[in-house]
Amino acid sequence: MAAKAGSKATSKKVASRKATPKAASKAVSKAAPKVAAAKAVRTTDLAKLKVKDFSPFVGKSFGMALPQAAQARTQKSVVALKLVKAEPNGVQRHASSKPEDKVRTGGGFSLEFVAPEEHGLPQGIYRVEHPKLGMMEIFLVPSGPAHGGFGYHTSFA
Repeated sequence: MAAKAGSKATSKKVASRKATPKAASKAVSKAAPKVAAAKAVRTTDLAKLKVKDFSPFVGKSFGMALPQAAQARTQKSVVALKLVKAEPNGVQRHASSKPEDKVRTGGGFSLEFVAPEEHGLPQGIYRVEHPKLGMMEIFLVPSGPAHGGFGYHTSFA
C-alpha cells in the first residue's frame, strides 16, 4: 500500500509539472521564430526552379526570416522582401551540354528583391517563403539602396 501511495504522490508531482494549454501556447509563441522552420511548410527544390516560376510574383512580397542578431535589433523575426525583378541571366543549356556541365534545366536566372531600408543585412543564406512557391533557403547578396529600400540579389546558374 505504501508503494501505491508513493506512486500516487509521484504522479501528482508529474501532473503538476505538465504545462497547461495556456502556458504551452505562450511557450510556443515565444519560440515561434525558432519553430517556424519546423512547421509544415513545403520546401522548394531549388534545382527545379525556373525564371517563369518567379515572374508572376514580380511586385509581390516574400517573407525573409531574420537571423537572431537582426531580430534583437529590429524586434521582428520576419521581414517582407518585395520581388522587383526576375530575368534570365544568359546561362543556358545547349544541345551539346552534358550532364556533367551542371547547367540548370530551363536556364539560369537572377532575382532582385527590396527590403525596408532599415534591414541591411550581410550576404548569406536566408530562409525566404512565399505562399505559392514554398520555403527556399537562398544565398542573398546585398546590392545597397534600391527602390526606396535596401536591395538584395541572387543568381541561379
